[in-house]
Amino acid sequence: MNQRILKNLKPRLITGLAFGFGVITLVYLNAFTYVSLFLFFLVAGIWELFALFENQSKPRIKIFSIILGITLFSMCFLHASSNFDSRYFAFLIPAFFLLFYFNLYTNSTQKHFAPFVNLIGVLYVALPFSLLNYLVFSSSGEYEPLNLLGIILLIWTNDSFAYFTGSMIGKNKLFERISPGKTWEGFVGGFLFCFGMGILIGMYLGNVPKWILFAVIMSVFGTIGDLVESHMKRLAGIKDSGKILPGHGGVLDRFDALLFATPFIFVVDLFL
Repeated sequence: MNQRILKNLKPRLITGLAFGFGVITLVYLNAFTYVSLFLFFLVAGIWELFALFENQSKPRIKIFSIILGITLFSMCFLHASSNFDSRYFAFLIPAFFLLFYFNLYTNSTQKHFAPFVNLIGVLYVALPFSLLNYLVFSSSGEYEPLNLLGIILLIWTNDSFAYFTGSMIGKNKLFERISPGKTWEGFVGGFLFCFGMGILIGMYLGNVPKWILFAVIMSVFGTIGDLVESHMKRLAGIKDSGKILPGHGGVLDRFDALLFATPFIFVVDLFL
C-alpha cells in the first residue's frame, strides 16, 4: 500500500468510524432517532443536489421541494408503522405539478429546467429514503432496526473492500470516463466480501437466500449508484457533493449506493 493511499486512508477511517458509530446508534435506539437522522440526511441530500445542478429557483421554491420530500418520507413512515390511509398519497400527485407552476416566478437562465431539478431532488433523494420505512418496520408496524442495519452493513462492506481491493491490485478500469479510480478488481473484491456478509447476516437474522439476493443487489446497483453520482459531479465540475464528512464528502457521496439500490431492494422485499 503506497504513501498516497495511507495518506488518504487516515481521515477516511476516522470519519468513517465516527459516522458509522453514530448511524448505528441512532438507528438502533428507537424509531424517533431513526426518523430524525434520516430526515436530516434527506434535507441535506436534496440541498446538495440543488447545489450540484446550480439550481436557480427562488429559496421558497427550494423549500417547497424539501417540504414535499419530508412529506413523502413522513407519509411512508406513517403508512409503514400504522394504519395510515394510503389514499392520502394521492395529494402528492398535484403537489409535484405545482413545481412547474412555481417555475413561472423564477428568472432563470440556467440550462437545467428548474422544475426538473426540484423534481429530481425529491425522486432521487427523498423517495429512496422514504422507502426505507418499509424495510425497517414489519408488516404489523413493529420497529425492526436490524433489517436496515443489515442493509447498511452490506453497503459499507462492499464500499470498503472495493476500495481496498482496487487500491491494492486494481488495474482494469471499470468505467474510466466517469470514475477513473474504479476498477473491475475492486468491484469483484467488494462483491465477494458483500456476498459473504450477506450470508452471515442471513444466518443471524434468518432467511439466508433473501440476504444473499440483497447482497447481490447492493453490490451491483450500489456500484451503479456510485457511478451515477460520480457522473453528476463530473458534469457539475466538482469533486464532492458536500463537506459534511471530511474524507467522505457530503450526504450524496456517502449514500449514493443506498439511494440507488433501495428501490430495487424494496421491490424484491415485497415478494420475499
